[in-house]
Amino acid sequence: YVNKTMGAVMDLGRETDPLTRDDIVIYEHLATHLGSAYQNVRHAYTQDVSAKNSLHLLRTWQQLSKVYTSSEINHTIMKLASEITVVKHTLVWLYDEFKVDPIVSTSNSATYTVFQNLYKLGIISEYLNQFDPQLHPLIIWLGRSNARNIGELFQVMEGQQLVLVAIKDEARLMGCILVSSNSSEQISAEYISQLEGIAHAAGQTLERNTLISYKDRQTERLEAITRSIKDGIFFVTEQQDIVFCNPQFTELTGISPSNVLNNPVQSLLQKLADQSDQPEVAMQNLENALEQIMNEDLDQEYPIVEINIPSIDSHLYIEFISSSSESNSNEQHSWIGVLRSSDRIITTESQLS
Repeated sequence: YVNKTMGAVMDLGRETDPLTRDDIVIYEHLATHLGSAYQNVRHAYTQDVSAKNSLHLLRTWQQLSKVYTSSEINHTIMKLASEITVVKHTLVWLYDEFKVDPIVSTSNSATYTVFQNLYKLGIISEYLNQFDPQLHPLIIWLGRSNARNIGELFQVMEGQQLVLVAIKDEARLMGCILVSSNSSEQISAEYISQLEGIAHAAGQTLERNTLISYKDRQTERLEAITRSIKDGIFFVTEQQDIVFCNPQFTELTGISPSNVLNNPVQSLLQKLADQSDQPEVAMQNLENALEQIMNEDLDQEYPIVEINIPSIDSHLYIEFISSSSESNSNEQHSWIGVLRSSDRIITTESQLS
């Protein structure tokens, strides 16, 4: 087809009836038509596989978006890889930072047993070392030089060809997908690409879940700290909504968290000002402090507003502290409000003295 050789047609003439030039012209036409037909079939096949791969990859992302533990991710990857037409058996393993042995999912128990034995003997590690620096898929054929010591794995996975695909993030190997081919066909480049798509989605999911877990742990620590200190604390997002306040905040202000959480910070400032003996002056001072924190000047100290609360015979000090890492006058900042009462300041000073 054009300049690409796809095959050949051969006709063996008899000695008593040799082929003529006219006969050969007929075969040339036949070969041309066969080349065009084969090219069309290959093109249609490639398009069909590509369309199926895209749909399968979409399902992969949809299913992985619903799982969060390593075991769930592992099992989901195993099922998705097993759905590929040319795949006979599948084994997936993931490394867990809290466990010595990898988390393994497989389509049959015999494969699991053989893999565990090979892993403990260090043979699996030898194959991982055959990956190139970019961790491209590794194709292993039964009987070839790169298939030493894993004949039993070929036997339980019932294939002549094994494909090992790395599950990775930007910096590390997180696990692998190992599949065998059906006896009737090999795993072509299109299907290996599909396996790589599943592995990529798995790597992104694991990285996402690691970040979520880290963020949750940090949030838990932060909440533990804010609940243990004597000051009232509230957090304000870039959208100027209140997302957290500790118990001491309610103790100092008498304002229930349910009345301010997920509401604009202006509503809280108004509630604080309304408790003052001079609500209008207090509100003006609070708005000035808010404007100062929004137009953050690193050369100035964070603003502190004093409000006299007659109902509790105390003064309330509210400090505005920016929590944004960068200052940009065109954007609003997240910030933290710290509340202290005058009687607690006096008590603290007397204890220190």
